[in-house]
Amino acid sequence: MGAEGRLAHKLFRDLFANYTSALRPVADTDHALNVTLEVTLSQIIDMDERNQVLTLYLWIRQEWTDAYLRWDPDAYGGLDAIRIPSSLVWRPDIVLYNKYCLSGPLPSAPCADPSRPPNAQRALSNAPSALCATPAPPGVSPCLRTGETCSETTASGIPTLSPQGRRASAGLRQRKSGPAEEREGAWDAPAITRSSCRVDVSAFPFDAQRCGLTFGSWTHGGHQLDVRPRGAAASLADFVENVEWRVLGMPARRRVLTYGCCSEPYPDVTFTLLLRRRAAAYVCNLLLPCVLISLLAPLAFHLPADSGEKVSLGVTVLLALIVFQLLLAESMPPAESVPLIGKYYMATMTIVTFSTALTILIMNLHYCGPSARPMPAWARALLLGHLARGLCVRERGEPCGQSRPPESPPSPQPPDGGAGPPAGPCHEPRCLCRQEALLYHIATIANSFHSHRAAQRRHEDWKRLARVMDRFFLGIFFSMALVMSLLVLVQAL
Repeated sequence: MGAEGRLAHKLFRDLFANYTSALRPVADTDHALNVTLEVTLSQIIDMDERNQVLTLYLWIRQEWTDAYLRWDPDAYGGLDAIRIPSSLVWRPDIVLYNKYCLSGPLPSAPCADPSRPPNAQRALSNAPSALCATPAPPGVSPCLRTGETCSETTASGIPTLSPQGRRASAGLRQRKSGPAEEREGAWDAPAITRSSCRVDVSAFPFDAQRCGLTFGSWTHGGHQLDVRPRGAAASLADFVENVEWRVLGMPARRRVLTYGCCSEPYPDVTFTLLLRRRAAAYVCNLLLPCVLISLLAPLAFHLPADSGEKVSLGVTVLLALIVFQLLLAESMPPAESVPLIGKYYMATMTIVTFSTALTILIMNLHYCGPSARPMPAWARALLLGHLARGLCVRERGEPCGQSRPPESPPSPQPPDGGAGPPAGPCHEPRCLCRQEALLYHIATIANSFHSHRAAQRRHEDWKRLARVMDRFFLGIFFSMALVMSLLVLVQAL
């Protein structure tokens, strides 16, 4: 063993000869012990929107001054820092207040009980016994395994990553402050935290979340232990980018709260993780197909009525939207408010439903047949006149902007049964005016032809009105679908 090793062993024996880790290391018990908390975010492991649980991989560094660990470096060969197991020294009982609690054998770490008010939690005389889970059976390591990673809970209540059975180590180093020299303890520990986070999906998939992690002492009040953050925010230097969430920052805020059960204040530090969802995958897989389908639905008004596929197109589009709605419901967490993309799907399905219903009504106008009633004069003047010119609905060979003037069908003249020779004498024995039967049949044929022509004109008028309505609703529904799709897609920019 080298000289430095012998000096370290000697220093270790001298420091811990009468040292106890059960009491706060302060020279005066009336003074508060200052603890500096530093958090480094390494990775977002999981964001469970359904259970509203955020799982993070953090590095937590705690620094405090231990009044009992003092030595003169010159007496130990200039040795000004040693590293020792964290279980040998006093450590702050800093815990995560909003830790997510599960049922079953989990680490014996204190956590906030949602069913108990904060003052009742503070009133517990033995705070570490307020556990969020049942302790592990004897002989079983109380660790939560995820793959090959084991998360062990130390005495402070913060889980430390221990893939190979190692625990976090505490370090003691010299800090000069004026004439006196103090020894400052630093405890670095990797941690996998599972905290509760209120997830608001009203703007899904363009939502932003704010998840707070509140750290504070579980048993000591502000007069005994004062916790403060190091810096204005957590460090993101070693952060591994997440494929679903983009981290906007992690500011820190210190609060001092007073509970109803106790008169002394309780300080805590809250690190608020600001997240914004990466919406590219949702836009490509869920939103963009719905936009294309919604723009395809109004084209049913442009489809010829004789094709027989107008209603089939609307029903097919509606079924496709229902399928996408079911896919969205599986990937979307349940919430009280309807997400933005869910509102868009419902609005699109409503538009497609109304367009299909109007298509059926317009097809009834198109196939009304020759037995239909004559079109009202106001409809002929307003719809076949002004609206047809505005929408460029014209007959074959008719220029746009001009409509066929409305024609009144000639009134058929019933055959005159008393038709006879004209007034005055007719001396031609073979004159047609003397053929009463022939004249009667000719008049009947002429009246039938005029009636047929009038029925054909009525039928053509209703068919033309159906084309005008198709063109009108095509513009209305296509504009609605386009504006609604643009409003949703603008959120992605």
